[in-house]
Amino acid sequence: MRFIVYFVFLAGWIGLWWWTYVYHIKACGDDSGSVPGVKVEYAQNTLIPLSFKWSDATPILSDHFAQWRDSVIGALGKDQILEVTGISYRDETPVETISDLGTQRAKAIKHVFGAKLPDARMLERADIGEITADIKNKNFLGYRLRALTQNEDILEMGDCTLIYFPFDSNTLVWNTSIDDYITDLHAHLTDTRESVKLLTLADLQNPENSDHHLALWRMHALKDMLISVGIPPDKVRIGESGEEVPPECIPEGMKTEVKDWIALIFVK
Repeated sequence: MRFIVYFVFLAGWIGLWWWTYVYHIKACGDDSGSVPGVKVEYAQNTLIPLSFKWSDATPILSDHFAQWRDSVIGALGKDQILEVTGISYRDETPVETISDLGTQRAKAIKHVFGAKLPDARMLERADIGEITADIKNKNFLGYRLRALTQNEDILEMGDCTLIYFPFDSNTLVWNTSIDDYITDLHAHLTDTRESVKLLTLADLQNPENSDHHLALWRMHALKDMLISVGIPPDKVRIGESGEEVPPECIPEGMKTEVKDWIALIFVK
């Protein structure tokens, strides 16, 4: 009789362990995107699908992480990529290594998304956050996710965006991509302390060059348009004469003439 009791107890314990194991594999295990060498922790009964602990870059996945991840990916348009920004805070690590913790968090998020989203569709960034609540003793987000549009009219690349003007024209071709971007830009500049600086990829060294005048018309036209939709005038300015677009804002092998793009550089 005692043997039967022990057997039932052992069988029940093994059954519970197996159910928990299978449940985690289904919810966040094989489907989580974790890879060898990347540490991942799991947490039950939490509303945050993916979180971090203070001074730690180990992603903590909840029971519903997989469903949340799939919903984020499903919301991306065909011409959009996912910007993954890892956030660190000044009290977490020494100043000289603070950017590393944000980068490590961004890399960890890319790893757990990697099972369902190719690396080419994710842009990794790091940022420093401002503490607005007591987060040192509990799990917190430690990241931002944002959809970036990249098509023939708009190329969003983190701290800069390129907007295309038709050949020899200072008028934007208004379409859904442009409309959605301007709406999001308006909201972003309203909610943050950032502003935008407009620069051209055209050669402005020769004032007699027709490209010089066309580029200036385009920048002024874009500035007027942004202000007309409600963006404060002090949030939009035209760059200084001779100021060049940062190299990281110019994709390799652009298919159209670089002079036909106006760059919006975000200034924090």
